[in-house]
Amino acid sequence: MNLILNKRLLIPAIILLGAYNILPIGLLSYKNLDPLKLITILLLFIGLIQTKNLFEKDNKYVSFFICSIFLSVLNMFSRGKYLDWTFFYCLNYLNFFVLLKAFQKSYDINDYLNLLLVLSLLASLLHAIFFINPDLLTGVLTDIRMGSINYDTTKLRIFIPGMGFIAICFTYLICKIFYYKKLNYWEFALLGLFFLSIFIFSSVRTNLLGLFICILVFLMTGKLSFKSILIFTLTGAAMLSILALISTDLYQFIASRFDIFFKLGDFKLLDVLNLDIDYDNETTWGTIYFRILEVIYVLQNFTGDLKSILLGNIGILYDFLGVEQEPAPHVGIVGIYYLFGLVGLITFLIMFVKFSKILIQNVYKTKNTKFEFLSLSLVVIWFSLFAISLFGGVYYSELILLVTFVMAAAVFIKNKFANEGIEDQCSNA
Repeated sequence: MNLILNKRLLIPAIILLGAYNILPIGLLSYKNLDPLKLITILLLFIGLIQTKNLFEKDNKYVSFFICSIFLSVLNMFSRGKYLDWTFFYCLNYLNFFVLLKAFQKSYDINDYLNLLLVLSLLASLLHAIFFINPDLLTGVLTDIRMGSINYDTTKLRIFIPGMGFIAICFTYLICKIFYYKKLNYWEFALLGLFFLSIFIFSSVRTNLLGLFICILVFLMTGKLSFKSILIFTLTGAAMLSILALISTDLYQFIASRFDIFFKLGDFKLLDVLNLDIDYDNETTWGTIYFRILEVIYVLQNFTGDLKSILLGNIGILYDFLGVEQEPAPHVGIVGIYYLFGLVGLITFLIMFVKFSKILIQNVYKTKNTKFEFLSLSLVVIWFSLFAISLFGGVYYSELILLVTFVMAAAVFIKNKFANEGIEDQCSNA
């Protein structure tokens, strides 16, 4: 990983820094708004103003979805509701235009990925400090959202804002192993640290979905053999064996957390849809049942009028099964509908399908070129985020910055090959 100062990435770096929240700038906040957040909002709007072709080519799909967000916010104002923080998270969709301007050369994208790795390294180190000394999160650091403690299992779990970024960076490094069949020592160290962060310090099982998506994509594109999967699996088993020797308690905790993948036959979808499930006594599938029950609750109680159906309910918080002040359902697609209504859901789905198509086309266009690995990695990140969104609000959280990164990088690669095609035609003429 080469650390190169890239002036074009200065603004994107500031925006990312605010999302990771690894600096205690929140101590300078006024009414939950600190200087870095204000700077970030200003930079995002400057990026919007400087974009001249908002409703042309691929830009229009993002612009129409952003317009639906602002329509929903106007609807919120008409109801006399306060300005919910979800709106400020969704302003991160403007990052798409910031990155379009920043990505002028192919190495800009690689430098941005390196920036993600460096910030994830710092976040993981901070994560380790909080895990070793959780008392740090019993006061002001929790208040400014640098981290929180979760006691819903038998072991300590620490949550930090950068967890989702770390999980995607972990998946990206797995992509490099599958494609290049190697990593340098620095990247192996990062991989190990990221593993500790997402599977031990926080133990969020949905982060494993990125690994499954990675294997699936590389198998479908012929870049991964079953022999490689076997070697990878044996390596993982060896690591778990070493972990068992180091700490039996820690090994049993990790094994119990991922025991869910061996109990798929116990999942009762029809029962939970019929509200015939003992949620309180459920341990294995409790968090999944919670999300499904939450969807049913929201659809039953917040779609009673035309405005809610069309423009959503952003700004209306609700309490559900002991969780207070929820801004939106955990299931991403339903969350988009709840927040922004049918208008938002339709524009989002059009945007998602359009960029999915671009990403897949880029994989075929870049085959056997220097862009092949990047195209494959972007597809893995894109669909990993979608898979994770089924269990958490990816599309209305800090992770929007990763969504917009993939979209901007995909447009760059698409335009790069389109321009090269035009140049080839001119040279042949």
